[in-house]
Amino acid sequence: VHQADTPSWLRDRATLSADGVQEVARTVRSLERRLGRPVDVEFAFEGSELRLLQCRPVTSLPDAPPVPTWREPEDADLHWKRELRHFPEPVPALEGDLMRRFLEAGHRSAMRSLGAPLDWRVRRFWSRVYEHDGTTVPPGPDFDVAMAAAKARIADAIPSLDALWNETWLPEIERRTEALRRIAPGDDASAVRALHEVEEHGRRLWEIHFDLVFPAGAARSRFAEAYGELFPDHGPLAPWELTRGFDVLTTRTSRDFDRVVHAARSAPSVAGSLRERPIIEVWAALQADPEANAFRTALDGYLELHGERAPRLGFTVPTFQEDPTPLLAMIRARLAQGSDAGGPGKVGAVDGESERRRSEAERERRTGEALRSLRSWPRAARDEFRSRLEAARIGTRITEDHNYLIDYRSTAVLRGALLRIAERAVAAGRLARASNVQHLTLDLLRTSFAEGTPLHDEVERAQAAFRDDAAFEPPAEFNPPPRPPARTEASESGGPDDPDLLRGVPASAGRVRGPIRSLRELDARKPIQPGEVLIVPTAGVGWTPAFSVIGALVTESGGPLSHDAVVAREYGLPAVVGVAGAVGRWPDGTVVEVDGEAGTVRRVADPDA
Repeated sequence: VHQADTPSWLRDRATLSADGVQEVARTVRSLERRLGRPVDVEFAFEGSELRLLQCRPVTSLPDAPPVPTWREPEDADLHWKRELRHFPEPVPALEGDLMRRFLEAGHRSAMRSLGAPLDWRVRRFWSRVYEHDGTTVPPGPDFDVAMAAAKARIADAIPSLDALWNETWLPEIERRTEALRRIAPGDDASAVRALHEVEEHGRRLWEIHFDLVFPAGAARSRFAEAYGELFPDHGPLAPWELTRGFDVLTTRTSRDFDRVVHAARSAPSVAGSLRERPIIEVWAALQADPEANAFRTALDGYLELHGERAPRLGFTVPTFQEDPTPLLAMIRARLAQGSDAGGPGKVGAVDGESERRRSEAERERRTGEALRSLRSWPRAARDEFRSRLEAARIGTRITEDHNYLIDYRSTAVLRGALLRIAERAVAAGRLARASNVQHLTLDLLRTSFAEGTPLHDEVERAQAAFRDDAAFEPPAEFNPPPRPPARTEASESGGPDDPDLLRGVPASAGRVRGPIRSLRELDARKPIQPGEVLIVPTAGVGWTPAFSVIGALVTESGGPLSHDAVVAREYGLPAVVGVAGAVGRWPDGTVVEVDGEAGTVRRVADPDA
């Protein structure tokens, strides 16, 4: 072997041609996709042919997440951001598969009907849900014209919103939900058909979801715009005081839960078990307690009506019917409040129906004041105000009811159908247990039933990947767009300059001090205590029973029209939403002051001051 220095006239020349560089890059990206992490390679060219000499994982990047597995090639060039509002925690394979199928199909269907040039994608990377907000038309005159036309179509749909809901959407939601309840395959062929039914019903339900959320949201926004023009000195929450206090499904669940709490309080042995036993032991103890008959009847009735929901959104999350422990933890907290008397933000149980009536009376009082103050305005202005107010009220009701019926109830019912389909795979020896279906995709299930293939290895691999993914924190976003991020209200207001202050969006008026309880999901092992300030990523319908216990609500996501804000106003509960980084910012027990109208959460240095 002869070793020699490279001649000086060759040292500045590129070793590889441009085509060679591209071939190496393609090969490395292919290897990283296959191995799921960055790699270090050694290679050589023999003439024009690339020869791979060695490939090994990069060991100098312990904190780097694995390279995503791109489902579609164009995904590799898109900007992706964690979807934390609905999915703050890792989700198994089935969750990501169904969300991609249903949410994307629903959004694209709505965009086609509106002619809107928007593209929204949902993907599961590192067992977390990511989203991409993009456009189908580059920014420019064509995009602006298409968006203006889409907004006009949304506005045109608002007058028929109530009729569409009552005559078309609601009957179809009920019909498809009932069809999902009836799914129970008896053999492999019917299991394949059942999977097609699940996909068809799920996709259509989410098409309805997106068909209604745009006109419903626009109806409320148009009312807020009109209110702002007519009452320029109003506070940020004033318009929404005129849309609260209606009998929606969310408030009905609250009233029905009150009856369960009353039954628990009326039975000394039940109240004793709830106060003294570990919460995970209470359910079994109550089954054996003859004095708990009335309470069990009340709770069974509640679960029959409202148990087809889970503490958070998800096709793989156990429902309250499957595991009522979170509800028992809420009942325990309500018992700790004392008597049935009380009010929002106070120690003392809140009567849901009384609170709704207070909201209704306050709504009518403020509506009367607004209409009286407009008497000097032209009739056209008064009529437009009334029209937009009525549309906003309809939009609020439909938004809340669809959230209950589609986002939570139909998701839970679809979960039940999938578990029954999985039981068929268990009976055939292809799955060890039905719950393992959460680690599979619809395509894997179809193949198993169509070809008789076992699923044990697929489940084992998916479980291992899920555990590995849960062991590290992936990036909040990646493939960032070539522009600086938009400034948020908090950054513009100087929030980060004050470590004791968090800023968000005003959601529900009131000012309350209390110790914080910071949670990422409803956890019966960490029961919420009366008067605590609950800080969560988002508060879906599963959190509603807690609203009668806590002193105030803070969420990391949402706006004044979000479910969290609407329900907080119904409860008269001070709330601030859209507070980035709120969960885990301060230790549990830290005393804060929440100002719902100012949209602030301030740590109190001296709670006794």
